[in-house]
Amino acid sequence: MEVETKLVPPSGFSMPGLLDVVVGTRPTGGGVGPAEPVRLVARYFDTDDLALARSSITLRYRSDPSGGRWTVKLPARSRKSHHLARREVDVDGPETDVPRALLGLLTAQLRGRTPTVVATLVTSRVTQRLTTSDGAGLVEVAVDHVCGTRTDGPVLEFDEVEVEQLDGFGAKRARRAMVTALRSAGCRRGSQVPKLMRVLGTDELGPPDVVVPTLPSEPTVHEAVGHAMARSLDQLLFHDPRIRLGGDEEDLHQFRVAVRRLRSDLRTFVDVLDVLDGPSAAALARELGWLADATSARRDLDVLRARLVAAKNEVSPLDTKALEKLVDRCDLQAEQADATVLEALESSRYVDLLDALVKTVAGLADPDRPGGGEATDKDHLRRMVRRRWKKLDRHIGHLERDPSPAVLHRTRIVTKRCRAAVGAARPILGSRSKQLERDLGRLQDVLGDVHDCEVAQEWLRLAAKEQWSTALVAGQLIAGLRAEEEHGWNDWPEAWKRVERRRR
Repeated sequence: MEVETKLVPPSGFSMPGLLDVVVGTRPTGGGVGPAEPVRLVARYFDTDDLALARSSITLRYRSDPSGGRWTVKLPARSRKSHHLARREVDVDGPETDVPRALLGLLTAQLRGRTPTVVATLVTSRVTQRLTTSDGAGLVEVAVDHVCGTRTDGPVLEFDEVEVEQLDGFGAKRARRAMVTALRSAGCRRGSQVPKLMRVLGTDELGPPDVVVPTLPSEPTVHEAVGHAMARSLDQLLFHDPRIRLGGDEEDLHQFRVAVRRLRSDLRTFVDVLDVLDGPSAAALARELGWLADATSARRDLDVLRARLVAAKNEVSPLDTKALEKLVDRCDLQAEQADATVLEALESSRYVDLLDALVKTVAGLADPDRPGGGEATDKDHLRRMVRRRWKKLDRHIGHLERDPSPAVLHRTRIVTKRCRAAVGAARPILGSRSKQLERDLGRLQDVLGDVHDCEVAQEWLRLAAKEQWSTALVAGQLIAGLRAEEEHGWNDWPEAWKRVERRRR
């Protein structure tokens, strides 16, 4: 993750000594490298409508005296006004063609559009780096003079100072201390936007493909449903490239949460959505069901692996090797599930689905959209949410009479849909529905834990059958899962009572 603070230097600016600036924030024995001047030439690529820049993503090929490299920078979810945080991905490749790996990474943002050169930036840079005694980097300060040229002709020149936080212990304090000293030396706080955005003109870029609107105090039905769907689709688009990069299971989890909410909203608010142009809400929900199925196995294996790793401290040392075999089996299946996920994300079917969802969300925000008749009435929206509640109430009744795994799983799904409906309609239902949404989330978690125990037990039984050497430890784990499952069965009635008290 790249974390940097951008400043605007005064005329005649002179760099203060880095050691003087960060005294007390660095380990004894650190040092400052020599000032290194360098000339950087970067060509930035984007679609004709600047889809990447509008999403705060940059794709470039930059060359310096040592060679060239392709880079994609993805914005952090939480955007701070005092610094710029981005995830940086570098790929080697010829300057003539954008690497396929980077085009694949940006599938959700490009959606079939071809990036071409939109600007060229030539930067004259002088850098200095502060390091710890063991050579780890603390902070790097770059003084830049930038000459940026857009493909349509305008040229912009500006000076900028970047203070980049590195990886050494105390780097965050060093960056803050450096920023404070530079401001004391006459620098002022700059706009925390990439250089490319300044060259393209931040005021001219326009909004991203999906905008999560700010709701008025008394939103219409279209505004409430549009806000809920835009929020989920924005979440899906954000986590898509990070899933492709791998390494953090939370990205897949959040992606699936977004898919689930979108699918639920399409089914709950079908009367509102089917007056819009484009595919029907039912068709989009079916496609989201396909996407949910394609990613479910990978998510289940993430949950299972966490349980297996946690069990290392509970089993006998004599059973450690057998447990490691189970972990290896889980990892192998996870690799196969990864291939299934990527196959889905790289398909034209997925791209078509994203396009349709983007158009649907835009249609909800369009002031000239067709009217929805009764569907736009707030009382009708309450009735739509009430239908979700009645389904949940009915399934809980079945659960009390026949608590089978199949009924349990179905009830969990219905709980998720009811929770999503309440959350989407909360701007109209009122603030009291927030607590109902939370209590539904608690019920969903309890039912989900029980379901996860069932899935894990089934997986362990199959593993023990196919690998006899793991049978003993698998049996021990199954016994523990049964106890945990029993605890969940004891918890869910109380969670349901909380929900019932909030239902009105």
